[in-house]
Amino acid sequence: MKKNEIKEISELRKQLTSIKDKNYIDTKMAPMSMEKIVNETGFFPVADGLYKRGIENVKFPVGKIMVLGQDFGNEYYVDDLINKFGGDELNNKRSSTWRTIENIYVKEYNLKLEMCFFTNVLMDIREGNTTMTGNFVDKLGKKRKNNLLKKNLDFFIEQLNIQKPKIIICLGNAVIDFVSQLSFSDCIKPDIKEKKISNIDFVSEIKNPKINHLENVKLVFLTHPSNWKLNIKHRKYNNNLTASEAEKAMLKDAMKGLF
Repeated sequence: MKKNEIKEISELRKQLTSIKDKNYIDTKMAPMSMEKIVNETGFFPVADGLYKRGIENVKFPVGKIMVLGQDFGNEYYVDDLINKFGGDELNNKRSSTWRTIENIYVKEYNLKLEMCFFTNVLMDIREGNTTMTGNFVDKLGKKRKNNLLKKNLDFFIEQLNIQKPKIIICLGNAVIDFVSQLSFSDCIKPDIKEKKISNIDFVSEIKNPKINHLENVKLVFLTHPSNWKLNIKHRKYNNNLTASEAEKAMLKDAMKGLF
């Protein structure tokens, strides 16, 4: 392990090598280059998945919060991150994701970034300058989609085993399909067929997940930060709260009695 490297991140990087060379043909995903890794603030796997600004001894948040997105982005974005922004996603002022995390999740929702591990469902990145947004996985066809999700589900379980989160904050509709494979019936009403945020019971417990030692993990489905301004008006909670007040209450309820 290198100097200043965090034990849990080192272990995850080791585990990641077991899927990074697998065949992703026709998925428009490029295998994650282990040479393009940065140690500043940003989402895993390109960054360490930790908030590091102003913190001398950064610790991995075991037993705390996982913030889960779909994928890191495309090859063009990774190169820009390294060459223009010093490897720190917070330096990219065009990033609506981190802008919303800092201005809304922290200031309005009271999320403590040092308690979070920021990671993704998919461990590879989109090819070239492919669009950074949207759920492209659904366009792959059933066989290729299931193959891609299965490979990444195996690694996601490794992430869960190492972090043991009490809360998983899922960002946007694209993550629902993935998380539902762990415990679908506990987070979505039985009569609901379309898996999207507006149909979810937003704070729910996974009673008996397939990861045996992880019980009562709370799932919170938030509007994806990159489209927050456009979509936050649709959120509802507890029959009387809407928009950002609804999401603030969701997160508060999920964290109640845990930290």
